[in-house]
Amino acid sequence: MDANVLSDREIEVLRLVGQGKSNKEIAMDLDISVNTVKVHVSNIYQKIGVSSRTEATLFAIENGVVNPALPQDDRPIPSEGLTDVRTTDTVKHLGRNTILLLALLGASIVAIVLFLVIRHNTTDTSNSSLMVNFSAKDRWVAYNPLPSPRSDIAAVTYESQIFTIGGNLNDGVSGSTEVFSQTENVWTSLEDKPTPVSGATAILIGERIFVPGGKTADGKVTDNLEVFDPRHSVWEEKANLPIGLSNYGLAAFEGKLYLFGGWAGSQPSDSVYYYDPDQDAWSEISKLPYPSTTVLAVQIENRIVITGKTEQESSETFLLSYYPNRDEPGDNPWEEGTPIPIMGDVSCFFNLLETLYAVVNDGNTTDFLVYDEQKKDWESIGQNDALLSQNTQCAIIGGELFLIGGTNANGAPSDQLLGYKMIYSISLPSIVN
Repeated sequence: MDANVLSDREIEVLRLVGQGKSNKEIAMDLDISVNTVKVHVSNIYQKIGVSSRTEATLFAIENGVVNPALPQDDRPIPSEGLTDVRTTDTVKHLGRNTILLLALLGASIVAIVLFLVIRHNTTDTSNSSLMVNFSAKDRWVAYNPLPSPRSDIAAVTYESQIFTIGGNLNDGVSGSTEVFSQTENVWTSLEDKPTPVSGATAILIGERIFVPGGKTADGKVTDNLEVFDPRHSVWEEKANLPIGLSNYGLAAFEGKLYLFGGWAGSQPSDSVYYYDPDQDAWSEISKLPYPSTTVLAVQIENRIVITGKTEQESSETFLLSYYPNRDEPGDNPWEEGTPIPIMGDVSCFFNLLETLYAVVNDGNTTDFLVYDEQKKDWESIGQNDALLSQNTQCAIIGGELFLIGGTNANGAPSDQLLGYKMIYSISLPSIVN
């Protein structure tokens, strides 16, 4: 298959996709609507036989649609601030921008290689030695613990730091907002959340952290939407949820917030809500096929994947893909996937390099699983009997997964912070003597 199957406009769109631009950016560059871009992208995927932007980018590179040639820059490199570096004659004639572009190109190559390695390892069941193996003890790191033991907290990453919000204490519910620096291994306290909650989820949109709903100290669910500005450590209130909810699934897609199911105070919810930060308004959209009290959600490419239990006391789970761009009258935005096979609590549900992972606790063992998109099936990639996984929150910085807080064997909140190095860094040769 080559690029000849594409129209001139589709090649333009593919070139911009290969440059890492979003649909909105492509629409602005080509002076067309975002919906038109979405149609072009969908047609491109179908014509060249791919299902993701990563695969489309690889196709564009292989077929010369994206030109890796670097622009010339003859500006001299300033000598100030450069110490202990001797360049070759060739590098002396390169501009600063060229060197930066080379570095970025190298980083992109590493990312693509990592993606292909992980994808190969997670889809080839004949290879029992997977790159991501959570049984590898040497990849686990114990960091400085949480300032206070908590479970059911909300956590999100921003600028390579972990922000934790709220959670259950031994004697109540917390409103604490704290930030963890991985590089310094230090926790810092910030402005408390106005409404202390547990069972809430945090999501980053732009440079603000959105935390809707949750369960208060009296056990009731709240409909509050409170937004944190990490740059200034300030909270503000926004439009309330249509109903009070906790333990819902939450994901961001194209700058908007999507909320799925959860506990409505007296019964599980099947509602799906859409929040537009620019309008500060909620709207109800297509309902879940299954009401669920505990839902986890993660965005992958052009969809949001969610998992949860089919009923309040059920051990059966579901896996659904929700396509926001298909949520229109006459179209079905849902696709069924293979449920997580292990009966237990799903503590973590996350996306790394467009691959879906789950962390499940069955009461005795913590299981780590990866989803094979081609086979539509789950595969175990490790177990750990010692990890806290019940009511644990997860966060990712780079290629490292963090398990935050949770409950211990006695059901008490924990202050544990564990990191697992899913991907090791790869160093590229320097352009120096």
